[in-house]
Amino acid sequence: MRIHLPSLPVAVSTVPWETIRQHELRLQLAAAGFDRVEFHEGSRTTPHWLGVNRNLLRILETQRPPFLLLEDDARFLPAFRPTIDVHPEALVTYLGGTRHGNPLDGIPVDVPGLAQSRLPGSKPHLSTWHAPFGDDHVRVFNMQSCHAILFHAPAGVEAFRRRLAAVIDSQPADVAFADCHREALVLLRHPPFWYQDDARNVHLTSSIV
Repeated sequence: MRIHLPSLPVAVSTVPWETIRQHELRLQLAAAGFDRVEFHEGSRTTPHWLGVNRNLLRILETQRPPFLLLEDDARFLPAFRPTIDVHPEALVTYLGGTRHGNPLDGIPVDVPGLAQSRLPGSKPHLSTWHAPFGDDHVRVFNMQSCHAILFHAPAGVEAFRRRLAAVIDSQPADVAFADCHREALVLLRHPPFWYQDDARNVHLTSSIV
């Protein structure tokens, strides 16, 4: 299925005090032709990810696919293209990724080309496992990411919604979403279209391969 991304509704997860991030993202999206952008504001909580979880759950409960979910610190990469072909069997397609991954008890060793996106430092057990999938994607198995996700099928929305609802008070959303990757085909656009400009993860989200 071919999707023209600027024609989609865009749901941006944000908070009221991140006005600069909102403004910068709004300008970038408008310049790329996106004109159906809605900012969904969460609340301040302790821990901070609890408010993020609640906000994302509301989005997943109210949006119909296809739609694009962005976090307010998502920024365009040079690889961005307005049109993408999505695989009909993919649960969701990430348009931004990260080298951070959930720890795995075992890896799917029978997958051709399986590789690990190694993290800098001393945490290789938290890195992302992936394998080539066609010319423009990689398949991911444990990737922790929320900043740019294309929901193109009802099954994907429901799987992510159900998983997040089950752990809403105990686990950040990106960790919860990563648990869905072993159960179905989940793809990441390679090279990705968006990175996370939060001063901590730029080098980990610009590319994972």
